[in-house]
Amino acid sequence: MNTQFQVGIVQNIWLWLLLAFLLGLLVEWLLEVFFFRRNALRRVQDYDQKLVSLQAAERDKDALSAKLDAAARANADLNARLQKAEGDYGAQLDASKQANVKLNAELDALNQEKNGLLEKIAAFTAGAGAATLSIKTLEEDKGALSAQLETANQANVDLSAKLDAANQMNADLSARLQKLEGDYDVRFNAAEQTRAQLELEKAECSALAEKLRVELEQAQAELAARASVVASEKELGQTLALADSTLKAEAETPSTPASITEHKRRARQTIAPAAPRDPEDETPYETACPQHLSDVHGIGSVFEQRLYGAGIGTFWQLYKMPFDQLRQILNLTGLQKESVDLKVIRADALRLAKETASKGRLWNGTLPDDLEPLEGIGPVYEKRLYDAGICTYAALAQTTPEQLEAICGAGGVRKPNFKAWIKQAQKLAAHKK
Repeated sequence: MNTQFQVGIVQNIWLWLLLAFLLGLLVEWLLEVFFFRRNALRRVQDYDQKLVSLQAAERDKDALSAKLDAAARANADLNARLQKAEGDYGAQLDASKQANVKLNAELDALNQEKNGLLEKIAAFTAGAGAATLSIKTLEEDKGALSAQLETANQANVDLSAKLDAANQMNADLSARLQKLEGDYDVRFNAAEQTRAQLELEKAECSALAEKLRVELEQAQAELAARASVVASEKELGQTLALADSTLKAEAETPSTPASITEHKRRARQTIAPAAPRDPEDETPYETACPQHLSDVHGIGSVFEQRLYGAGIGTFWQLYKMPFDQLRQILNLTGLQKESVDLKVIRADALRLAKETASKGRLWNGTLPDDLEPLEGIGPVYEKRLYDAGICTYAALAQTTPEQLEAICGAGGVRKPNFKAWIKQAQKLAAHKK
């Protein structure tokens, strides 16, 4: 038992020793691993530092290489400049040698000239006495010339002052001349503007005078027409009285058909214009001639022709036209719809109908002829002829000068040539056929 126990203890001891040995090996291995890792980390850090240093060295190397290249280029440049300087120096040295040779030759010549001058000085010294007297005389002349020079300088100063004054005067005159030129341009432009304005006013005055002359002639023609109407009324009274007496005489004596026809012809020739209508009379009556609708405010020649084409030829018809129908006849565009006032057109048509005593006047649609191109017929006479029912070349060609004078008047300063009107109308009527 004791032996087995001892053997067990020895075995346990050996196991513990083996375990302790293994633990020692493990500890040693762990220590080696720890120290190896720490050394490895240090080596890695050292390697990183060396790598950084190596990179810095590489950069320094690149910088040094660049500097070295720049130094090499600078050295090459310096060598080229040195070679050029050596060449220039050699050329300058050769030139200096040549100049030195030339200077030596000149020095020899100067020495020879010096010797000649010394000989001349010796000869001059011999005549120094006479020269001294000449110098004194020259000094006296110099004093006189100095006085004259001072006088001349003073005169020069005076002349300079006068020249400055003259220059100043010239500058003043130039300034005044420029100012006068500017004033002249301004006044010339103003005169041109005034002349243009006067010419414009002259033209306006001429136009106004012509307009006044035409209005005067029209007024005189109107006055003559009224006088003719009065005379016609008197003549009508006399004619009626004569007709009454003639009828009484014919009633007492038998009459023949020829005498009756002659009386009818005379009666037609002595018919006077009808009595003027009441401006407020709206009784409808028909005429063969239209009125000048372009006299209405807002109606031009284009609108006038459109109204004539629609059968509207009098102020009264235009006034009585409904707005929708009038708008359709005038064929107003977008802008015209805003600018053309139909109420104003109708109101002005009513005004003209009252002024011309043509309320109730209707147009039968007979197309009129333009009488204004005839020589001597203007818008005033054309309106009077239209109002008298003469609005075609054919109707005018069938009238007599007496009838035209009764319609248009005898005129003022210049009497219208009614015969020429009739001849022109006959030609135009024949050409129209």
